[in-house]
Amino acid sequence: PRVDEISMADVEQLPIEEGPPSAIERVLALVDEALRNQRLCRDDARIIVLTRVFDVPVEDLAAEYGCLPHSLRRRRLRAESDLAAAVA
Repeated sequence: PRVDEISMADVEQLPIEEGPPSAIERVLALVDEALRNQRLCRDDARIIVLTRVFDVPVEDLAAEYGCLPHSLRRRRLRAESDLAAAVA
């Protein structure tokens, strides 16, 4: 049997059920909230997002910031602590 054709207008009106946000979406929302509330500076948010969400190597980002990878890791840990305190 043939499948009935559906117009695009009908398709666009179909309800879309959204699932729960992914872990990445939750992290990005928390970082955004901390930025809006000025509990996290933009550079620290960038370090968290690039290294934790987008898997940018710490070594690459440290070179961009002109510091040692160990220093950037410590900064990220402090930033993550600030983020945790901001959303607690």
